[in-house]
Amino acid sequence: HDVKSIQQKWRFDGYVVIGAVQAIHDKLTCIIEAPVVFVDTYLDNKSLKVDYPRYYIYNNDFEMSYLATQTLIEHGHHAIAFVSPLLGKQTAGVVHERFSGYIKALEESDISYSNHLFFNEDEVAVAVEKSNNYTAILANSDFLAGELINAWKEYGITDKSIISFDNSFFSEFLEPKLTTIDLAQKEKGKKAVEVLVGNLETQKQVKQKFYI
Repeated sequence: HDVKSIQQKWRFDGYVVIGAVQAIHDKLTCIIEAPVVFVDTYLDNKSLKVDYPRYYIYNNDFEMSYLATQTLIEHGHHAIAFVSPLLGKQTAGVVHERFSGYIKALEESDISYSNHLFFNEDEVAVAVEKSNNYTAILANSDFLAGELINAWKEYGITDKSIISFDNSFFSEFLEPKLTTIDLAQKEKGKKAVEVLVGNLETQKQVKQKFYI
C-alpha cells in the first residue's frame, strides 16, 4: 500500500530494493511501474513477467563462504562450526548461500558435516559451552563474531579461530583482531545507481545476475 502511494505521489524514475525475500520481491515486481534494482535479493524463481526492467546485484556469498572455510581448513582446522541466523538456512537467501559454500568446502576436504556444529544466533552461550567440539567458527556476521570473541574471553578460551562477514567499522576494535570479509556495499550501491541513471554498460552487466 505504501509503495503504491509513494509511486502515485512521487513518480520516481527507478527504485533500489535491498534484501527482499521472495514474497516481497514478487509483490514489488507487480506493483512498481518503473525499473527496479534488487540488491542481495535471492529468489527461488524470477518467473514473473513485467513491462519494466528488473536488475539483480549480489555478493557471491557461496564463493566467499567456500573460500573462508577453505582457508580455515588450510590452517589445520577440521572441526569448523557455523554460526548464523536459522532463518533461511534451507531457502534462497544469504544464509543459504553461505551455508552451502561452507558445506561444499567441507565435502571437498572429506570432512563430514555434523548438525551439532551449527549454532543459531541465539545460541552463542551454547557455542561457548560446547567449544570443545570445534577449533574454528565461520560466523555469518561481525556482530555474531564479536559476541563469540567476547564470550570466549570471559571464559578464558584462547585457542579458537574465527572468520566472519561484513567488515563492519567496529571489527577493527575487537581484540583479538577479527578476520572479516568485505561485502563491497559501496560498489553495489554505485552499480545500482549506474543502472538507474542509464549506464548501458552496467545495465548489460547486471541484466540477469551480477556478482560483486
